[in-house]
Amino acid sequence: MHIPMIAVKMFAWQLLRALGHLHGKGIIHRDVKPQNILCEENKFSIRLCDFGSAKRIDFDNASVSYICSRYYRAPELQFGSTHYNEKIDVWAAGCVIAELMKMSPLFPGRDTKRQICEIFKVLGTPSSDEVNAMNPDYKNKVFPDLVPAAFESNFPACTPSVALDFLQHLLVYSPTQRPGALEALSHPFF
Repeated sequence: MHIPMIAVKMFAWQLLRALGHLHGKGIIHRDVKPQNILCEENKFSIRLCDFGSAKRIDFDNASVSYICSRYYRAPELQFGSTHYNEKIDVWAAGCVIAELMKMSPLFPGRDTKRQICEIFKVLGTPSSDEVNAMNPDYKNKVFPDLVPAAFESNFPACTPSVALDFLQHLLVYSPTQRPGALEALSHPFF
């Protein structure tokens, strides 16, 4: 079974619009995952729900890094960052959209260490600059050098190249290099 790409686009557009609205109000959802997206299938309409972990963006005070379900947790959270922004929701949205295309989680780690390894297997080992961008206080910046397989090998052969490019646009290590939710909507995928 697969979800038609037009439906993936409609769901992705609505998810990013919802996140853009929240982020514009200064709120981070912090738990974007399929279980927190209500879908009205016949109308191709979704609603983002479960705001129990949501928080106002606050750059002056630390936040917990152990937030968001593991498969959708941004790498800066995996590396223990307590000063993060709305880009964690963009990463999670990328993971959800990838799951819609793949029909299974892209990064299915059983624990934090394995989760990081799953991300490395798909995206490669981050550079020390990328680790610094995720969490400048992270001490261990030396990792085994993993060269990932071609990104497209993680998806069905029929996945359009523009869809793969879109995911690679969202799923980047450095939060400053990730687009904002509304900015992501200008990608040619849409």
